[in-house]
Amino acid sequence: MQRLIRLVLVPLNLLLALLLMGATLSGVIRPSSNIIVALLGYAYVPLLVANVLMMLVWMAMSSKWFLLSAAVIVVRWSYVPLFFQMGGSEREAQQSSVSALSFNVHHFYGRSFAADITDLSTIDSNVVAFLSLIDSRKPDLLMLQEFVPTIRGLRVADSLAQRGYTHWASASVGKTPNGVVLFSRLPICAVQRVDSLTMLQADVVQGSDTLRLFCVHFNSYHLDEGDYQEMGRVAHGTVDRDSVRGTLSKIVSTSRRHEQEIDRLMPLVQQSPYPVLLAGDFNDTPASYAYHQATRLLVDAYRECGHGFSTTYHGPFPAFRIDYILHSPSLRTLSYSRVRNDISDHYPLFATVELPSH
Repeated sequence: MQRLIRLVLVPLNLLLALLLMGATLSGVIRPSSNIIVALLGYAYVPLLVANVLMMLVWMAMSSKWFLLSAAVIVVRWSYVPLFFQMGGSEREAQQSSVSALSFNVHHFYGRSFAADITDLSTIDSNVVAFLSLIDSRKPDLLMLQEFVPTIRGLRVADSLAQRGYTHWASASVGKTPNGVVLFSRLPICAVQRVDSLTMLQADVVQGSDTLRLFCVHFNSYHLDEGDYQEMGRVAHGTVDRDSVRGTLSKIVSTSRRHEQEIDRLMPLVQQSPYPVLLAGDFNDTPASYAYHQATRLLVDAYRECGHGFSTTYHGPFPAFRIDYILHSPSLRTLSYSRVRNDISDHYPLFATVELPSH
């Protein structure tokens, strides 16, 4: 009986180990070169758990086969801290600092699709909760995505101006901030719209220091309710090939679009004459090519002062960390936190960074 179990477990373990190794290659291989590897990156955490379970099974059987999964996990251990941190302690500032909020507010719809909202008063309460959050934290910078200046008669932008955020810049062209938006208590200069309506560059001045900001919202997967229902059916073993093919096509095309977006963005980061603070919704996990390209030059504030899994998306798709606050190595993370609420299908992120000494 044990021999039969081994005949099943050995090939299964080999497959799971190979898939986990492939998932860790998604950060260095372009989606346009190998989309299968890119898609494996989304499954890194489940594959890691599966390999740990395989280790436990082999150990319970007193078999040395547990070394297979153990070896893959150890060799690619550098991926684990991207998803889970034991730290979280704050650091004391030695020089001047700047605090920032990064938040995809999802038009203040909460966790729902716009078409699913039946009680419009939910939007009002989400706006109130958002402003209360600002009042409690009072960050210097608001780096927002899917922002609307006025909704249901509530003048959100005006309310922010009354709270001291009198400087703003928007990726959209117009007289009101919309979409990808930066609000600041600090003076803003040198605004540049980087790519369509999804990326914004601007400089802020803090005393004698200048900080270059990039507020981004990488391309969404545009998954609708039907796509989520189809993924649920797949999870229960029911497959409609045409529907699955349509959902998969959206994920594939979006992964390739993220590659283009990060390739457009990072040269601007590299050429910046000032320290950089980059924040926003990448719509991609820490195993992705986009994240790894960004962190070749920038430091992840979560890696410095975060703790736990710190997932940032809590909509209908499985929870991932897809929102980030990154900064130049010359800056130092003093604090990082994620706040759980239902204002949006994303959680807001707060970070404070210390400016470099002169």
